[in-house]
Amino acid sequence: MKYVFSVPDMSCNHCKMHIEASLKEWGKAQAWSIDVAGKRVEVESEAPAEEIISTIADAGYTAKPIQ
Repeated sequence: MKYVFSVPDMSCNHCKMHIEASLKEWGKAQAWSIDVAGKRVEVESEAPAEEIISTIADAGYTAKPIQ
């Protein structure tokens, strides 16, 4: 399943690296794409959205699903 999240407090490539590291460590994302300028994170995973939100929160950022 592909999820898209708004991450309003992501502002630079350093933020992107933190989120990518968190997703990689989590291990349940098959793929992801991070758009720093658009403040969007797309994640492909079979896990529920709540787990992805929690993983991004562990990196220090707030994620909100985009419908």
